[in-house]
Amino acid sequence: MQQAQAEERPAARPSHTAGHVTGVQVVEAEKPTSGLGAVGGAVVGGLLGNQIGSGNGRILGTVAGAAAGGFGGNYAEKKLNTNKSYRVSVKMDDGTRRTFTYQNPPGVEVGQRVHLERGVLVTG
Repeated sequence: MQQAQAEERPAARPSHTAGHVTGVQVVEAEKPTSGLGAVGGAVVGGLLGNQIGSGNGRILGTVAGAAAGGFGGNYAEKKLNTNKSYRVSVKMDDGTRRTFTYQNPPGVEVGQRVHLERGVLVTG
């Protein structure tokens, strides 16, 4: 009578290079403004404000237009000078959590299976 011997295989170790995406977050950071937006806006606002009324009304219109234009120009420059990056959170098969940051959309979604290939997350 032969006894079947169970082959003992070592348990596969959970991977630290593969897992599932748990989050994708867009991160926006403002760059410092140069002041050109504020100056340009103030000039345009002042010119437009100067068209209103006469005498003291014109002076007030010019000042108010310059102030509003400066504020608007600075706001516009801030919105145009924004760095956008993408933070991807992954729960690896070994239980660890890792975060990867990309400058362009990463092309992965929450729940997708991913693995690392040359330091970049790849689906599949």
